[in-house]
Formats: sequence, C-alpha cells, structure tokens
Amino acid sequence: MSLSYLADDEMRRTEPTYLGAPAKLLVHETAARLAPRFNLTAPEISNLVKDDLTPLAAADASKPGPSENAFNALVKYIPTETITLYVAVMSAMAALKDVCSWISPSGVYWLFVFLTPAILFLIIIGKRRARNLQPLLPALKSWPWWNMAAATVAFAVWALAVPTNPYLTGLSGGAVAGFLAILVSTLLSLLQPIFE
Repeated sequence: MSLSYLADDEMRRTEPTYLGAPAKLLVHETAARLAPRFNLTAPEISNLVKDDLTPLAAADASKPGPSENAFNALVKYIPTETITLYVAVMSAMAALKDVCSWISPSGVYWLFVFLTPAILFLIIIGKRRARNLQPLLPALKSWPWWNMAAATVAFAVWALAVPTNPYLTGLSGGAVAGFLAILVSTLLSLLQPIFE
C-alpha cells in the first residue's frame, strides 16, 4: 500500500467528521433543493437536517474494509512512497558518490528509515488541512504512533530486499531479506488490533 493509504486509514479512524462532512453537505444540498417544492420553512428544514452526522461516520469507519484479506494485510504497511524514492536513490548511488563523496549506502538507508514516519505525518497534516480540520496539528496523544512505527519497521525490512542494500548482500542475503519482509509484514498486521 502507501503512506497515503495509511494516512486515510488514520483519518477515518480518528476523525469521524472526515467521513461525515461529504454526507452532511449532500443532506444540506438536498434539503435546500426540496424545500421550495414542499413549502418548508427554515425551522422545519433545520428539524429535518441534523448537523451531527458523527454516528453515521463512526459506523462507516468501524466497518471492515477491503484490507481484511490476506494479500492486503501483507502489504498494508509497505510505504511505497519512501521505498520508491529509496530505490531511485540507490540506483543512482554511483552518480551521487561522484558529486558528493560523503554519501554512503548505509547513510541513505538510515535517512529513509527516519524520513518514513515524518512523511506519513506530513501527509496526515496535509489531509487535515485539505479538510479544514482543527487543530491542524493533532494533540501528541492523537498522533498516529502505531502507523508511523509500523511503516518505519516495514520500510527498514523491505529496503533490505532491494538488491543494492548496504547490509544484506548476495543470494543468501536476498533470501533472508525476502523472508524477513514477509514475516514482518504479517506480524505488523497481526499486531495492529493490539496497538491501535
């Protein structure tokens, strides 16, 4: 999946208005359109249109989604945005070393390990801003700690499966990295209900 998917998942889980806002707008538009036809006054419309659609949104957020099948559970936490950037940087490592001799494969690996939770958090803030949710920066206890940690661990393991990784090399290293990637992805999906 992607960090954007994890951000959407976090928004659905923690912000009921994230789902309720589009439904609320649709209800208001329909009421305004039908009011003249049925000679409804403003107080009658306000009685018909409830401003709080939070129970509806919460019910939608609690429904199991398509990520419940085995394949999606396996790839849910793979941060495709950072993996893609990492693969691109590792592919260009020889050219980067010509320009900046201090760049190393292990330095790039650890840079992306630390960038993964930061990118996820920035995506969530961007989605909150796009929806005009306040406060823009959620309280510290409401941060998506589990998603940030799981995406970071998933990146750290999946990046080792890239052939040019700095730590596991050769055929046996690739086999170990592939096994670890599948094992860690499965464990993260099993641990999600406990920590989230």
